[in-house]
Amino acid sequence: MKAVCTVLIACVTMFLVPTAVAQDARRITPEQIDRLVKPYLDAKRINAISIGVIDGDVSLTHHLGTLSRDIPNPPTDQTIYEIGSISKVFTSLLLASEIEAGNLKLTSTVGELLPDVSKANPALNSVQLVQLATHTSGLPRMPANLDLSNVTDPYATYSRESLHTYLSSIDPAAKPGEKSEYSNLAVGLLGDVLAMRSGDDYDVLIRRVIAEPLGMTDTGAMLDPSCLSDSQKSRLAPPHDANLDANYNWHFASLAGAGSVFSTTSDMLRFAAASLDPPDNDLGKAMRLSQQKHAAPIGSGVAMGLGWHFARDKQTLWHNGQTGGYHTMLMVNPKLNAAVVVLCNTAMGDVDALAGQFIQTIAGMNVEPKSFDEALTVPAETVARLAGQYEIAPGAVLTVRADQSQLFAQLTGQPEVQIFAISETKWKYRVVEATIEFELPDSGPASSLTLFQSGMKVPGKRK
Repeated sequence: MKAVCTVLIACVTMFLVPTAVAQDARRITPEQIDRLVKPYLDAKRINAISIGVIDGDVSLTHHLGTLSRDIPNPPTDQTIYEIGSISKVFTSLLLASEIEAGNLKLTSTVGELLPDVSKANPALNSVQLVQLATHTSGLPRMPANLDLSNVTDPYATYSRESLHTYLSSIDPAAKPGEKSEYSNLAVGLLGDVLAMRSGDDYDVLIRRVIAEPLGMTDTGAMLDPSCLSDSQKSRLAPPHDANLDANYNWHFASLAGAGSVFSTTSDMLRFAAASLDPPDNDLGKAMRLSQQKHAAPIGSGVAMGLGWHFARDKQTLWHNGQTGGYHTMLMVNPKLNAAVVVLCNTAMGDVDALAGQFIQTIAGMNVEPKSFDEALTVPAETVARLAGQYEIAPGAVLTVRADQSQLFAQLTGQPEVQIFAISETKWKYRVVEATIEFELPDSGPASSLTLFQSGMKVPGKRK
């Protein structure tokens, strides 16, 4: 979950692939996958990585790296990963299933489903369920009463009571439909109200509606450790942060719909195959509904299906995900009859670009392996001059902290992450594709910074 999903700004990865390609050119081989993954392993950017590919009538899985420093084995088709914000596609599919069953409408509102909460806050009466699934609800990325001090498991204790308390008093910064803002809160709320309606918890609900009909026997929601069987616990890839250090598994309560799902390469390929060719049943109808365009681009946002992002080519549907120790990507292109699944047990956002290279290779494009800049060691006295608080938007402060020669950054409402020096004034995130460039005078502290991400340039002045 980009993305607390460690994404800084709604991270929009947009890939461009040809709209048509000769059948004999549409091939990707294990050797091509090895070539593209090798720089990530050589640069020690990832631990284990699992790739699943559908290329027309051909499908394959491929696994590289090792599970950890202490477990030198590669992953397998049955290795369990947290898939983070790809969960939002599952949550939105639950909504589509309810719509196809005639139980809800796209225009049904939060107020209708939570009458007690909307009585306290009438603003919720105009928030439609389709807007929760397309990040156009006006709700912020995160609830302000979520305690992020527990960086090892930030969502585990955020209860339904806490969620409803927050919703009862929130004053949305934008009216529904006016603004596109990636929101873990919105999709987490959607998952919770759907679970409430069903009488089941979110784990039971996604297993019953999605996983079991598709034969996804190793897919569920990480509400607590008991959601994994003993066999699944033994196959769970150990989580790692962007430095390849051991990290923690995340668990979810009321915001499970935003990022709680776990799965395997085998199961996610089943889901990808069904997304390319939906079954002829109620679930298939819901999958088709979720893939339709339900929100046009607003500002710098992208067109949205229900949970799905549309890529720049207007035909590739995608979603990525990140938790404290994993990064994942799912891409499907029905016109090319192609799909890519990438699961990694390292919280490192460069994995998104790798998935894009795979689907571009399937489309017949000539793709070169990625090169990585080596991190520099900057003198501690220079690093100290970069530390401070920088306001990049009203209410959004980027706090930069120095620790000897290391530098850490934390955006309001998100956890602190380490950034790495490319030069004395230019530093790069590894959890997402983003860089920060500081304006550093000849003496004294940095006066400002600029955050570069997803084609956006966001300045921030020192407070």
